[in-house]
Amino acid sequence: MCYKIKNDYIIFTIILITILFLSLSWNYIRLPFHNISYTDSYLIANKINANDDTLRYLIFVGTPLFLYTFLNIFFNSKKFSLNLSKISQFKQESFFNYKAKVIVLLLIFYIILEFILSPYNNFGFYPPIDTLHDGDYLTPLINYSITGGLWTSSLSVHGGADFIYQILFWKLTGLKTIGSAKLFLPVLIFIIKIFSLILSYQFTKLTLLNKNGKIFFFGVFSIFLISLSNYSAPTNYSPISYRDIFTVIFLIFFIEIQLTNKNRYWLHFFLCLTTFTSFIFHFDSGVYLYLILILYTIQLIILKSYKDFLFIYCVIFFCWLVFALVFGLNEVKEFFDNFFSIVGTMDRAHGLIYPTPFFSIGEGSGTRATRAILLQILASILILKSVFSNESKYPKNYKIIFIFLMILCLLVFKNALGRSDHYHIRMATDMQLIIIAFYFLNYTIKKINIFLIASNFSSSLLSFIPFVFILFIFFNIYEKPNLKTFNNFNNNFQKYIKSNDIEFINLNSSNSKNLSKFLLEYEYLTKNQNCVQNFTNDLVLSYLLKKQSCTKYFSPWLASSKINQLKHVEKLKIINPNFIIYESPNFTIDNIKNISRLKIVNSYIIKNYSSYRSLYGYKILKKNEF
Repeated sequence: MCYKIKNDYIIFTIILITILFLSLSWNYIRLPFHNISYTDSYLIANKINANDDTLRYLIFVGTPLFLYTFLNIFFNSKKFSLNLSKISQFKQESFFNYKAKVIVLLLIFYIILEFILSPYNNFGFYPPIDTLHDGDYLTPLINYSITGGLWTSSLSVHGGADFIYQILFWKLTGLKTIGSAKLFLPVLIFIIKIFSLILSYQFTKLTLLNKNGKIFFFGVFSIFLISLSNYSAPTNYSPISYRDIFTVIFLIFFIEIQLTNKNRYWLHFFLCLTTFTSFIFHFDSGVYLYLILILYTIQLIILKSYKDFLFIYCVIFFCWLVFALVFGLNEVKEFFDNFFSIVGTMDRAHGLIYPTPFFSIGEGSGTRATRAILLQILASILILKSVFSNESKYPKNYKIIFIFLMILCLLVFKNALGRSDHYHIRMATDMQLIIIAFYFLNYTIKKINIFLIASNFSSSLLSFIPFVFILFIFFNIYEKPNLKTFNNFNNNFQKYIKSNDIEFINLNSSNSKNLSKFLLEYEYLTKNQNCVQNFTNDLVLSYLLKKQSCTKYFSPWLASSKINQLKHVEKLKIINPNFIIYESPNFTIDNIKNISRLKIVNSYIIKNYSSYRSLYGYKILKKNEF
């Protein structure tokens, strides 16, 4: 026992020294930078290769994990093996008794109460228009409303989530308003919280605890998962954000597939459908889930489950065939054009440098960045230990689930490497937090159970602890429930979704009055122009003017690649708008104007347009008359 502890001490000492050395080497790990003349961004201005942080991440996280595995094989060869044990006959214990049902009912009631009382869901007031983030989905919405096109009319930053949700809620409510469009976010978060209960149930199956221990785990872990998502709007950067809804559903089906031999065709069908839908709605999470699905099909080949393998790829083909038949080949083509455009340019156009671990603590996002990347290593080590330790009592199929969870955890952290600010780093920490919480809570419950038994207390006391936690969160909800809040909820909700646009322009905002005046005057100025050519980051202007964007590049900075800029210019030549909104008094991404981000497009504009007038801080250009 002492020998093993000594070896473990040596292993972790070596790993800690390695991590410190890698932190010192962080800024020296760099790829060649190739100067780009047709666009500008934060990374380009600082002559940084957009793939530097990805390489640093692979080395910083990969090296300790490799050392942990190698050193354990070297020092603890009898306790650590890369050969997974044979599948053990594990009898799944049914723990979902009346106590678990009561916990579920209490948590659902809490979720409903939280939805009603959340400050973000207070439909009695109108939040200010975020001209950038609200414009991400409102302008594609007006483009679709006028043209009937999806990706053919809008180059979206996230995928179909930028217009499909909003189209759905417009149809469901029968109202084409901002309030109706904004409903997608609170509804999606509410659904995620409900699915979090199911995901908690799936994780509870993996604990190997006794029945009372499982009840305790399920209750506390459910509360933890629910707390990872919140209703913040219009940006939603909680660890489990609205973008993660398909990841949560995917994990539910994936864990079930690994645990059972029943209904496999249906489970595989919904697993593929979830992956496909995720890719349509969210490019990033869709790619991560497709990679996991591909790795899973490799597992099926190893297990000689050829029927399941063929069935999965047939379902994938069927999904894409239906998509092409429903939306048309042109939409499919533009979808992939949109996807590859975002993949190829987003990190370079929108990227920030990931803070150096340890040495950036106390500076900007440095503390969160250091904690997040260390938790990546910790989560992975916990999984490696539970999978490859010969002392682990987990059966093989459980270990396979853990391996896939680790891979997904490593993949989703890419979101923190692309835009390394406080918000995106937090959003990329969901899987690591879930994994660490799973092992920590599992270990804690085992220790508590042992203590209760040793103290001659009944272990059934464990199953009552979640009720205490639930009562605690009820008393710490946003505000104390009152009849007025509930009585006004429906009236406020109806008023919210029926209100006109001007009521969503916050009167306390410094530029709101100017924005209202600008919209009136610009609408009169361009009464003979049926589209809006906007060269600013006030993406919401097309929606507020109730006109489609002149090109699908309604968000100009997304079209920073040379190919997209040339396409943008060709569209401008064809449409030939009389006026262009050239500059705005509002937010500029990374303080880099679009005239620098789109130098080719700007060159065409300044050759063919001249300054016309300034309207309340908005600079308007008019086409030259030759």
